[in-house]
Parts: sequence; C-alpha cells; structure tokens
Amino acid sequence: MVKSCRRNIRGYVRKYNMFAWHLKGMPVDEALIQMRFARSRRSYEFFSLLRNAQANAVHQYGMNPDTLIIDNLRVLRAHQPKVLRIRGKGGSMVMRLRHSHLICRVKENAKLTNKAWRGIGPKSDTKVMANDTPVPHIVVN
Repeated sequence: MVKSCRRNIRGYVRKYNMFAWHLKGMPVDEALIQMRFARSRRSYEFFSLLRNAQANAVHQYGMNPDTLIIDNLRVLRAHQPKVLRIRGKGGSMVMRLRHSHLICRVKENAKLTNKAWRGIGPKSDTKVMANDTPVPHIVVN
C-alpha cells in the first residue's frame, strides 16, 4: 500500500467528504477522470492527491498503474485560525478559517483492469441454458 497526503488545505471537512465517499474503492484511473471533469475547486485537490499517489506507487514501488485502486481515503480536520472582521458602527465578527487534511492509501488489485470496472471489458461468448450446455451467443445487428 502506498500513502499520499495533502496537508492544511483550505476547506471544510464536510464538503471534502462528499468527494471522498464517491471515490472510495474506485480505480485510480477512473477517479482521475471523474475529478478532471468535476466542476469544483475541491476536485483539483483530490486530482493532485490521486496523481501523486499513483506516481509514488509506480516510481517508488514499481506497481502497475492500471491495477491501482483507492483503498482508503480519509479527510481529517486541521487547524482553524480565527480572523477578526471589523464591521461598521464599532461591531466585529470572529470567523473561523477551516482547513483539512487529505490522506489517501492506494493498493494494487491484480484481478482488476480499468475496462472491466467500467463494464466494457471482455465478455464470454456463450450463454448457459437450463440444462447447463453452453450455446453460442447470437448477436443481431
């Protein structure tokens, strides 16, 4: 297993968890595609985290990049500095700037290929009937 981290990222844990729940268990290549086309600034953080984890797995440990899956993806709370906003008529407001940590673990799954995960991989060319005798599959155009 290969671990990759992004520390002290601006953003709330609750918002990052929406992406983390979506990506857990997904192949790294598919997750990179999903985050590449997501319209959010948070998706860039996950994209760079996953790309870094994939590069570490390939270059440092010699793993196959096609069989990498996301084993664990955690979002942790980081420091929250307080900022004083001065308002009109002598008023003030205290704001908390929320930060998060992203931690990703990637592992290699030997029986997984990217095409098989999407459902477009190789399929068997026979159907099994009720009496368990294989019959050639007929494709009608």
